[in-house]
Formats: sequence, structure tokens, C-alpha cells
Amino acid sequence: MQGEVQLVRETLEGIVEPSVATSVLFESLSRWGRGVPKGAEQVLELVQGPLRELLTHRLGPEAEPALATLVAQLTALASDDLGDFEVDIEFDDDPVGEDAAMTAQMQAVSVPVVVLVVAGYREFANRLNAAIGRERVHTITIGDVEELRRTAFSANPQIVVVDSAQPAAIRPSDLARALKGLPDRVISFVWGEDTSYGRELRVRADQLDATVLYLARNEGIEPLLDLVLSRFRTSTIPPPAP
Repeated sequence: MQGEVQLVRETLEGIVEPSVATSVLFESLSRWGRGVPKGAEQVLELVQGPLRELLTHRLGPEAEPALATLVAQLTALASDDLGDFEVDIEFDDDPVGEDAAMTAQMQAVSVPVVVLVVAGYREFANRLNAAIGRERVHTITIGDVEELRRTAFSANPQIVVVDSAQPAAIRPSDLARALKGLPDRVISFVWGEDTSYGRELRVRADQLDATVLYLARNEGIEPLLDLVLSRFRTSTIPPPAP
């Protein structure tokens, strides 16, 4: 992960709890609509645009000090054209949220959560990586049913996410059967239940009595990100081989 994006994520986690930080960053990337920004100039554009809007909506005036710090740091980096860099930042104040110790505990765990993303494009997986961090999540994008079945056993995933907003070229009936056949330990999660693909997939999955969680886009991505973070804190499954 580029240092500039990591800087944004760590700054957010210094002022809000991790699930809120990842949600704000994920939604900012979605609204930015150009994948994951590369370099300080693009990250600065993200921060000054959708991220500022979302964070201000969440925190009000309390967001301004962190935003001002981020803008100053990214402006300096863009001017120097330093590219990737190592991030080592500290915060004097405790994170706003219910438990600052939770953040410290999460940082001490190094085992990433394996998430299979069933989608037509890699954009959703890339946003997950940027929002949560590669030290906490390992995503694999899947494009067909056979690959899903094979990878579900070879990669030991904890979660399978179906991106119904940009679906893979799989018939909902076939995908529903594949989700039904996943190991019991794997959580199936459909993002975009409100889309035509998501609605049909739910009908097919319900017909098979498959255990699947659903989330409409207007409900926000936070429940899914919180689920990944919760698995990160407790996971003992080793990451897949490179």
C-alpha cells in the first residue's frame, strides 16, 4: 500500500474508531471513482474532495484539525515528489470512540483476514485493501464459480463478498448454489442487495436456504468493514502463500 494512503488511514484511526475510519476511507474512494489514488497529488485530491465532505458530515468542526494536518503533509510530499515512503506518526490525543485499547490490540496482530471478492472487476477489492490495509486484509477477486469453489478451500477464506454493483459474469442461480456449498466456517456477504443482481441472488439463495448476509448500498459499507476488522482481531488462520 502506498505510503500516502496509509498516512490517510492512520490519521483517520487517530481520531475515530477503526470501523469508522475504514468506512470513511472506503466511501471516499467510491465517490472519487478513479480506483486507488497514486502519489501525493491524487491522494490530496481525494482528501480535499470526498474525504473532507464525509468526515465533516461525521464529525463536524472536529474534523478540521486532522484534515489540515493531512493537507499540509500531502502538499509537502506532492511538492517534493517523494513517491512512496514509510509512515511513522504518533497522536497525542486518544482516539474518539469507545475503546482506544482496541486500536492498540489490532495493531499488534499481524494475520490478515482472507476475503474472496466475487466481482466483475478488481475495484471493490482494491478499495477494501486501501481502506483496511494489507496488513489486516488479503483480498482475492474471483470471476467464476469453479474458481470460487477451488479458492474457498485452497486459500482458507474467512469471508466471501459478492459485489452485486459490479457483478461477475455468473448467473445468480449458479452463484447461490456455490455460496450454499461453501464451508460452514466461511461467512457469505452480498454487497448491493438493492441492485437487480442482488435481489435475484437473494431470491435464489433463499430458495436453497443458504446462509447469506445482505447489505444495501444506501446502508453504507461499515457493517462489512466492521466484520472484517472483528475477524482480524481473532483470526488464527495463516495468510495464503505469496
